[in-house]
Order: sequence, then C-alpha cells, then structure tokens
Amino acid sequence: METSNILTDPLPWFVTIHGQKYPIRADFRTGLQVNVLMRKKLPDEDKIERMLEFYYPEEMPDDLNSAISAVISFLAGGE
Repeated sequence: METSNILTDPLPWFVTIHGQKYPIRADFRTGLQVNVLMRKKLPDEDKIERMLEFYYPEEMPDDLNSAISAVISFLAGGE
C-alpha cells in the first residue's frame, strides 16, 4: 500500500493481497469502532476476528496474516 496523507488524500476502498483486491470499510467510523473494541476485555483472538469483520465486509481473505497486515498498514496510512 502506498503512503498517503489521511487528512488530504482520498482513502482507498480496497487492499491488495496476493494480487487480489478486497473491499474494505475505509470510513473513519470503522476505525473508531476498532478503537473501542481494542479497549474491551476480550481475548486478543476475538479482537482480531472482530476487527477483520469490521474491515472486510464482503469477503475475508484466506491469508489471515496478510489480511491483518493490510489493515494495520491501512491504519498507519500505508506505511
């Protein structure tokens, strides 16, 4: 993912994993939901599963490690 300025550049609406594009929810509200989720007293596995469900509304990538990395990269502005 290319580095972007989250305040001035349009957000991507998909991530590419192993050459396949997966739609993601790029709305700021999704980030807020994940922020609230991460503060809950839940097992880390449950938090990660729910985070992925928030960001991949249509299709979950088969490679979950890459799916997690893509979300983290998105949240970091593509870094």
